Amino acid sequence: MLGKYVPQLEFLEVIRGDEPALSMDVTYYQRLLARDQDEASDLVEEYLETHSVDDVYEDILLRSLVRAKRDRQKGDLDADDLQFVLNATRDILEHLASTATEAATAHQGDGASAKWVVLGCPGRDEVDEVALLILKKMLEPQGYTVEALSSGILTGEVLTRVNNECPAVVCIASLPPGGLAQARYLCKRMKTQCPKAKIAVGRWGEREDIERVQERLRAAGADFVAVTLQETRTQIVPLLQVAAATPPASEKQETTLAGNR
Repeated sequence: MLGKYVPQLEFLEVIRGDEPALSMDVTYYQRLLARDQDEASDLVEEYLETHSVDDVYEDILLRSLVRAKRDRQKGDLDADDLQFVLNATRDILEHLASTATEAATAHQGDGASAKWVVLGCPGRDEVDEVALLILKKMLEPQGYTVEALSSGILTGEVLTRVNNECPAVVCIASLPPGGLAQARYLCKRMKTQCPKAKIAVGRWGEREDIERVQERLRAAGADFVAVTLQETRTQIVPLLQVAAATPPASEKQETTLAGNR
């Protein structure tokens, strides 16, 4: 009862809840809190019987990350339990990705090329980093690659890479709660250093003040802001297709010189 009606004790309902009314994502998260990765994996397999892999990524894995980040911020989840959730998510994600092999083969002829890379930047912490790995697995079947940077990399190093490489697309993962200030700072600095780069921010799982959050991020330099993984994919795939159809500056120069001859 306390878990239902006292927000600070909501985690008790998740940990102890055994009622059938619990949604699949809550039951899955409950199993992770109990450190029962095997049963959590079984729940994922059960969900896959009636849903797509992308639905599992969005409805179960991502929601568990948002819950874990929220619970950690409130002090309801200690560092060790959070690390278990993250490690289990990585393991289950790798298993899920292996089931998408056929889909990847089916998309090999769609014009996508793995050389067109999205530079993925965690907004603040390892939770954001793992969320980027989910996006990576969503894009790989279409022939695109996400280079997900480690959350341990210093901000200065990230900005140096953007300045030196000026990637076509940068995706900043910033899961709520918190992290908005860091995401806005990255947007501002990246846009200053590489104005041509398209910046997509994933506030995946955001439920509060969505319009205000989007407005603040766009004002900081974000070209796109999404609250779901699938929305981010829809936003950045056309950008990658344009990048793939546009020859690098060096090739343009060679073509021009050849024409002059």
